[in-house]
Amino acid sequence: MQVDARMKQVECWILLLIDKCSAHSMLLPCLESSQVWFLPSNCTAVLRPLNLGIIHTMKVLHRGHLLQLILLKFNSSEDKEKVDIKQADDMIATAWWSAKRSTVVKCWQKAGIVPVELTDSDTETVTGEPDDDLIISQELLDTEVIQDMGASQSTDEAGSEDKGEASLPQQPKITITEAISSAQKLRWFLSTCAGVPDAIFGQLNGIEEYLMR
Repeated sequence: MQVDARMKQVECWILLLIDKCSAHSMLLPCLESSQVWFLPSNCTAVLRPLNLGIIHTMKVLHRGHLLQLILLKFNSSEDKEKVDIKQADDMIATAWWSAKRSTVVKCWQKAGIVPVELTDSDTETVTGEPDDDLIISQELLDTEVIQDMGASQSTDEAGSEDKGEASLPQQPKITITEAISSAQKLRWFLSTCAGVPDAIFGQLNGIEEYLMR
């Protein structure tokens, strides 16, 4: 019901395809932005997009995250062979966030449910880098160069005088293992909070993937 309410707010619709089994033969609530369709009998393997590549992709990504976790534990005091249920659940969620949209679309196309031709909104094309228009250098006049050199010299002199007076304490260096552990603890904390948007977990997943490169 909460998912249906969120889809209604953003004006999106969900089509849930499930196979016919005794566990699914239940009285469904009245949904506005979600529809549930039952697949014909003995057709799940050839019609359900999950069976046509999505589950396989999730397993591959999950296996990769599991290997990364094991390799990270070699540099820590944690049990290298133990993975609890919460960590496994987080890795499954991370695998889903890592799955590409194009993979899901192709699986639906393979099932013959959506047309093969993609619209412009279905494909994401990048025409340039985000920082193509960023100004990284500019031409300076001779007077501006002289002024900058004078300001730099005065700053260096002031800095050398301040070095003898006070020095900032050095911050301890954080290892990559500690950084990833902090991100995982943050994920654990957010999972205990109510009402956290899915986009937050998606951004956190991006941070973890960046740290594990």
